[in-house]
Amino acid sequence: LPESARSLEGLGQVLIETPSGRIPLSKIATIEDADGPNQISRDNGKRRIVISANASGRPLSEVVADIRKVTADSRLPEGYFITLGGQFQAQEEASRLISLLSVVSVVLMFVVLYSRYKSAVLSALIMVNIPLALVGAVLGLWLSGQPLSVAALVGFITLAGISVRNGILKVSHYINLM
Repeated sequence: LPESARSLEGLGQVLIETPSGRIPLSKIATIEDADGPNQISRDNGKRRIVISANASGRPLSEVVADIRKVTADSRLPEGYFITLGGQFQAQEEASRLISLLSVVSVVLMFVVLYSRYKSAVLSALIMVNIPLALVGAVLGLWLSGQPLSVAALVGFITLAGISVRNGILKVSHYINLM
């Protein structure tokens, strides 16, 4: 920053690009002098600047999508890059882990059902309940305007277990009637 922008007032006058044109930073942010960490952060030997923000009133996934949209168009100087971390990073990692474990659990459920009924057809018939139940859950999320979150994924796993249990009850009843 130039010397003129190194004060609170000068920093407030720095122009920021927005969809409606350039505006002073003071129009969109509160600039104040406060104590902070007294250190220089490094990541893999490179200096790191951390920008923190609170996303109140909007789902975190929407805020991150907006940040990615804005940063995708910006050209950074050589050696600079942008990474998103914090709660979003933890949520993304948890979503990946839950997705992987969901696939593994579906495969294991099929193996257990096959070992119980000794029939791939009956096992597949029970497993068909899962996508049918998930259609309703996804539709419910969409109608209520809720984002796909870690809590929703845990609910999907619970729903899959309940739908398999119901399928087992139906198939067991069918076998007992025969």
